[in-house]
Amino acid sequence: MTWLEHSVQVEVDAPIDLVWELWSDLEQMPQWMKWIESVKILEEEPELSRWKLASGGLEFTWLSRILKI
Repeated sequence: MTWLEHSVQVEVDAPIDLVWELWSDLEQMPQWMKWIESVKILEEEPELSRWKLASGGLEFTWLSRILKI
């Protein structure tokens, strides 16, 4: 398997504590990112998560690794 690196930067007008609380709870993302069907943290490797996108008949899954910089 080959990893695809991707990064995104977005500015939002909201308190940083609130933004971080929402963003860092990956398994809750489908509640506010409607195109994401699910996010599951892998028990055997907690730095990995399995994402599933489902929108307009398209389904796509991938593994994500969060790196601490």
